[in-house]
Amino acid sequence: MPPKCLTLFEKANILDEHKKGLSVTALSVKYGVAKSTICSIKKKAEKIKDSVNKTLKPSKKRTLRRPENPKMERKLYKWFLNQRKHNVPVTGDMIKHMASKLHEEFKETNNFNASDGWLQRFKIRHGVRFLKITGEKLSSQPELVDPFKQKLKNLIQEHHLSNHQIYNADETGLFWKLLPDKTFVALSEKAAPGLKMAKQRITLLGCVNANGSHKLTPLLIGKAAKPRCFKNFKNPFIYKHSKNAWMTIDILKTWFFHHFIPEVSDM
Repeated sequence: MPPKCLTLFEKANILDEHKKGLSVTALSVKYGVAKSTICSIKKKAEKIKDSVNKTLKPSKKRTLRRPENPKMERKLYKWFLNQRKHNVPVTGDMIKHMASKLHEEFKETNNFNASDGWLQRFKIRHGVRFLKITGEKLSSQPELVDPFKQKLKNLIQEHHLSNHQIYNADETGLFWKLLPDKTFVALSEKAAPGLKMAKQRITLLGCVNANGSHKLTPLLIGKAAKPRCFKNFKNPFIYKHSKNAWMTIDILKTWFFHHFIPEVSDM
């Protein structure tokens, strides 16, 4: 039989009851866990108390409400720990969806709503926190922004350009299999390692003038020369392909001379 997962509420109660004189043996029988589990909770007493204090707002009484669906929440917490064991990001919507699914299995109460309020109470009871998944951050160069802005302003004044004549084009990569970059984590997790980043991507290029009156047809770049998903489908984008679904000089030149210039010239 798999070990029983105790909630933060139960761990806090065990500490209180042991302080009042209940023995380790009696607590292990009452909560259906091994004596070693009770001893481990005793060793982590300060960490558990600190988690309770951080989880509950200072204005609220420092007590934890019992769940109305204890069997469902116990299995839900086991599912949550298993997901985190494999570094799977877990969002609030995922927890609420699984809670509704498990409620249908146990049916402990007639009316259950996996609302944001319920999710907040579930997080408090189990000491669940929300962390950003660890990863690298791109460096930026803010010191180059102001000189560019001044140079652009000078060009606009020199050529007497209006807002409808000024265009901005920018590309972005869309990793369409990428998992969320934030996740709920268990009390024992100090960081949130994630899974290997999914690299299936496409690249999008959008272009619009400064006053928003003219939006060019977006450019979409994929890996396949003739994607099967476009069969019998009228693609609203300009589609190009490259080995890595990245922008290349040839694709950019083709877009600029054969799409940008003709569309802008008609304005």
